[in-house]
Amino acid sequence: MTIKIKNNWDEITWKEYEQIEQILSADIPNDFKTVHLVSILTGMQVNQVENMQVTEFQKLLPHLEFLETEPETHYHKFEYTINDREYVFKGKLEEITTAMYIDYSTYMKDENKDVVKLMSVFLIPKGHDYNDGYDMEQVQSDIGDMCWLDVRAIAFFFKIQLGAYMLILKSSLQKTLKETMKGKTRAEKKEIKKQIKELEMSFNNSTSSLLS
Repeated sequence: MTIKIKNNWDEITWKEYEQIEQILSADIPNDFKTVHLVSILTGMQVNQVENMQVTEFQKLLPHLEFLETEPETHYHKFEYTINDREYVFKGKLEEITTAMYIDYSTYMKDENKDVVKLMSVFLIPKGHDYNDGYDMEQVQSDIGDMCWLDVRAIAFFFKIQLGAYMLILKSSLQKTLKETMKGKTRAEKKEIKKQIKELEMSFNNSTSSLLS
């Protein structure tokens, strides 16, 4: 029986990439890492790999060599087909709505920063607006099946775009706060100035985290 095994970064999905990273960073013997990596790349269960004949197992090992190489640079696209479903990447500055930004900011506050959830803010089923009634769980499941190189390319792009968006939003909010100072008492103006300062600190910290 011929065993099919992935041997190129272009074939690796985001789910598989996360599994590979977990195995490579795990504190387990290298032999066990190899078994688990073969399991991921073939889709076989770990116990199936462990029960393979040694000669068959050894034939698969050269296919793991790509894991030690640097993947080629991928550039984002604005349309993707995943599991026969069409998606549009809405990452241009003029396409980012306040609702998208708020959800993205919420996901960014999560300690684990789930990439799939972050991506689901900007990868929208074709013909839809953001979160207008489509199945968000299906979208997130499909993102897990995307080539991880595409996920990485999109992630880099929207980090830069959102950095610019946050600066624009910061300027707008500062202007609004300053306008509210007209006709206020000294104490009220002092409080508004405090809010502006806190806003600046918040945005500076958020931008730093976003672009790191």
